[in-house]
Amino acid sequence: MTKFKNKLLLGIVVVLAMGLSLCACGGGGGDAEEPLTLEKYAAENADFQDQLNSYSEQDDSVVVTAEGNNLVFTYDTAKLGISEEMAQSDSIKNALNEELDKQKDTFVSTANTIKNTTDVPEVNVVVKYMFGDQEIVSQSFAAE
Repeated sequence: MTKFKNKLLLGIVVVLAMGLSLCACGGGGGDAEEPLTLEKYAAENADFQDQLNSYSEQDDSVVVTAEGNNLVFTYDTAKLGISEEMAQSDSIKNALNEELDKQKDTFVSTANTIKNTTDVPEVNVVVKYMFGDQEIVSQSFAAE
């Protein structure tokens, strides 16, 4: 479980740093007719997309993407040393949910930072733990 905590905390630190570095980039206006989404912001701002890509390159157990207004961290639990049998167990699911609950304030703060620095009206940080195509645990944390 310590490996999960370390990876989760590393992800949080990187996201916070990414959000703070966006302050220098400014917001990405978007079209007047359609609201700006985080996905569109990432497509229009190479620095932001590069930061998402670099995080995934640093840690092959996670892919970070912008999907709609969600910043999504998708963890591959097999690469974290979790077997399929373990991934199905309630104890792993409960432990992952508990750890995500403990980090709620940090995820909300990250969503707030990204919302404020990108001018995207609604931002969520979504953390998913997957085993193959099967979702084990997922939680979403909205900016306030």
